[in-house]
Amino acid sequence: MPVTLEESAAGQWNLSLSGPLTIYEVAGIQEMLKPLTAPESLTVDLQEVDEIDTAGLQLPTCTT
Repeated sequence: MPVTLEESAAGQWNLSLSGPLTIYEVAGIQEMLKPLTAPESLTVDLQEVDEIDTAGLQLPTCTT
């Protein structure tokens, strides 16, 4: 799963995902997001996600 994480301004992050977002991918993405302990804003772009399950839906809430 291609993942792009960019800081657009201090404390404001953009996360773009593509491909499947299932339980199999979520653990790896969570590891990547661990350094973002207290982002002021996290925008998640799911336009290119072609499959998602409940683990994928929980991803934004699991990062804090």
